[in-house]
Amino acid sequence: MTSVAISYAGSSFWASHTDRLVSEESYKELKHESHLWDRFSAERGSRMNAVRELRVLFDETSEDNWDCHGGKAIDWRSIENAARLLVSFPFNIPVPDISPDPAGEVTFEWYRAPHHMVSMSIGANNELTYAGLFGINSTHGEERFDDEVPMEILQLITRHLEEEI
Repeated sequence: MTSVAISYAGSSFWASHTDRLVSEESYKELKHESHLWDRFSAERGSRMNAVRELRVLFDETSEDNWDCHGGKAIDWRSIENAARLLVSFPFNIPVPDISPDPAGEVTFEWYRAPHHMVSMSIGANNELTYAGLFGINSTHGEERFDDEVPMEILQLITRHLEEEI
């Protein structure tokens, strides 16, 4: 099992990537299918790197006005929630682009083309704010994150990844 920790000021977040990304039964099956195993291993490494990058994001945004335009500081609890969310996605969902939000949250974005994207933000309160743009159609809303990605969010991302442009 591979784990990664990010810590700051006595607080730490541990992520067990094998447990979060795939069940033990699926893990054993993946080892027998080399092309799937290679994909899983690459995805696990990408997520571990993204979790580590959250620490850098915190260092760059932990004070108000980090963007010189009045951006609210991103606190450590928001970083922890973003890391928990990141490792909660199934391994077939690609790692999103991660960026700070001026409202003091962490934003995940899956972008394919102009007018074809999904964006969500998470802050200290475990609330996910999301929006999807599918050509001329759009959707948005809020969901609570309690260590499992809400089904509405998974369906939105899957629609985004599978829809023809």
